[in-house]
Amino acid sequence: MRILEKRLKVFKTSSAARCQTHRCRNRIAYGIGSRGEKHAGNNYFCEQCIEQIGSSMPIELLSNNPEVQKLIVPSKEKDLECENQKLKEEIERLKEEKSLIAENAGQLQQAIESLEEEYRKLANVKEPAKPRTTTGKKTTKSGGKNR
Repeated sequence: MRILEKRLKVFKTSSAARCQTHRCRNRIAYGIGSRGEKHAGNNYFCEQCIEQIGSSMPIELLSNNPEVQKLIVPSKEKDLECENQKLKEEIERLKEEKSLIAENAGQLQQAIESLEEEYRKLANVKEPAKPRTTTGKKTTKSGGKNR
């Protein structure tokens, strides 16, 4: 007895049925299974869901079907382009931040030098002598006058 090998394929279909992804209400565009199987033997997805399925699959598992690759490969390329753009923007932001930090550091260094110079000037000026204060007559413990 010969065992019939079943091969799953992604195939384009059109029907008024709804996508089988939970809470997706789009109409189906693709099926996964065998084209000759009964409708219940296959899984059916809309275009957006099949793109998400394909973009999450490792490249070595992707189908050789050109129709599927048209949907999946551009999606992966778009993701990479978006990631590259985000990285470029982050690099630019970090460069701007670095230049602001360098500018602030230069301003802080000038302020420190200015304060040091003022301190040196003030240190060179002698303080005037404090005047002596007299409290009057000194008394002894017994309350008498000192002689």
